[in-house]
Amino acid sequence: MKRILLSLCMIGLMGSLCAQCTSPAPTSDSPAPTTVAAPAKGKVIKISQAEFAKKIFNYNDPQALYTGKTPVVVDCYADWCGPCRMLAPYVEELAAQYEGEIIFYKINIDNAKEMAKALQISSIPTLLLIKPNTPPQRTIGYMEKAELEKNIKEILLDQKSEE
Repeated sequence: MKRILLSLCMIGLMGSLCAQCTSPAPTSDSPAPTTVAAPAKGKVIKISQAEFAKKIFNYNDPQALYTGKTPVVVDCYADWCGPCRMLAPYVEELAAQYEGEIIFYKINIDNAKEMAKALQISSIPTLLLIKPNTPPQRTIGYMEKAELEKNIKEILLDQKSEE
């Protein structure tokens, strides 16, 4: 009996530390709006669904592209997602490291369900890596900082790794 109970606990623990969370937990029908202060250089900027549509691109238009001049990383996360919380410090560090070269945003998909559906974001964490005038590329699931930085360099800065 103790072994069965221990096994069930281990399975639960492993499930909570999954490589990617696949279904968001339900929230209230009227989520609190996300407000954004003046953008802080070298910081990850929290944005709302409406701000995503205004600052990045209209996610309801399949032909829409990001028209800004600076590449962006959008961290699509949820507060309840363990892998999202594990990835967040790396995103913060890279935002400081690439200050002036890349803009880093984060959006809570529990408050941006329409955007998540339109962009087919079904697993989190999902990072959207977006260069000006190109469709977004994405990474899905938790990754170590070195792998994340490699993706950013290759996709957004056109720097090939020397492996």
